[in-house]
Amino acid sequence: MEKANIQPNRVTYQRLIAAYCNMGDMEGASKILGFMKTKDLPVTEAVFSALVTGHARAGDMENAENILTVMKEAGIEPGPDTYLALLNAYAEKGDIDHVKQTLEKVEKSDLYLMDRDILQIIFSFSKAGYPQYVSEILEKITYERRYIPDTMNLILLLVTEKLEDTALQILLACPISREDSLSDFGSFFLRHCVTMNTPAEKLKDYCKKLKEAQMHTSPFQFTLHCALLAKKMDLAKALMKALKEEGFPIRTHYFWPLLVGHRKEKNVQG
Repeated sequence: MEKANIQPNRVTYQRLIAAYCNMGDMEGASKILGFMKTKDLPVTEAVFSALVTGHARAGDMENAENILTVMKEAGIEPGPDTYLALLNAYAEKGDIDHVKQTLEKVEKSDLYLMDRDILQIIFSFSKAGYPQYVSEILEKITYERRYIPDTMNLILLLVTEKLEDTALQILLACPISREDSLSDFGSFFLRHCVTMNTPAEKLKDYCKKLKEAQMHTSPFQFTLHCALLAKKMDLAKALMKALKEEGFPIRTHYFWPLLVGHRKEKNVQG
């Protein structure tokens, strides 16, 4: 940057501090803080939030909490971002009690956490291996229409991380209107499960649950359609057997993509 005659500004340093803090490298973060001080750059809430994460990832929760006191002494009131950093830090440690206490503190203050923030806490718990606390945090979500895309993104992310059970739990908690159920709201979840090679047994169970919750009118047929499109032969066969057990007629054209797939690879045996 300096060679190109571009002066690193406050945001550049903020990004560097955040990168060090994400790795729990407080020495690196302190070095950058030193640069900021020599250049008289203001230390903003974003920097303090990163420091909360940094101390937590370095295994020092006491100092992570102390950052809020340091902020107040510096004349900066901790905002939603700082509290969210602290909440995620507790969630990564599986500390549900402190998460609840901090959420209560936020509710009592004039601050407001959005659904998007709550979803992030759910992801932190799930990824750290504490899915048992998801239901308690789900209760805090208001499910405003504008946050439905964020909820869908989290569900897809959880499936990608092989946490499909938690993803389904969040999907089933979504309040859907009649238009949504007519458009088969659960399709995006089933399609991504097929893409991420979710085991057939799990998928069959998910199809049943989505049907019961009226989130999909024909989950088995839709998932079979996805499996055939993705040329996943074994999954397609398992789903056809499941359809048959559910009392659905198996059509000739279900087998056509399987034949075409083998023919393209000149697999006569197949």
